[in-house]
Amino acid sequence: MDRSEPFRVGDRVRCINSQSASIKNGSIYTVRSIRQSRDDKDVWFIRVEGAPSEEYYHYRFALVYSCSSSVIKHLRNYRDTILSRSLYDELTKLITELERQS
Repeated sequence: MDRSEPFRVGDRVRCINSQSASIKNGSIYTVRSIRQSRDDKDVWFIRVEGAPSEEYYHYRFALVYSCSSSVIKHLRNYRDTILSRSLYDELTKLITELERQS
């Protein structure tokens, strides 16, 4: 089974499990390179900008989604038309996270 890359060069990723003094949990990095393990096809190694030139396991990072302010504005407008309280609350959480990451 062919597995696709978890990230692409240029993607912004957040460190979620550093286990290294050279990268910090919560910090955002840009993927500089990515390669698949020769031994385990489910494992990928990435290099990130702003960190030493060592490779890190891909599962130590999560993709950071970016969103333009106009998209966030449209989401807010749509949210304000929703009658379901639970859906309204979920959309509010999403908007807050997108604003935080942008």
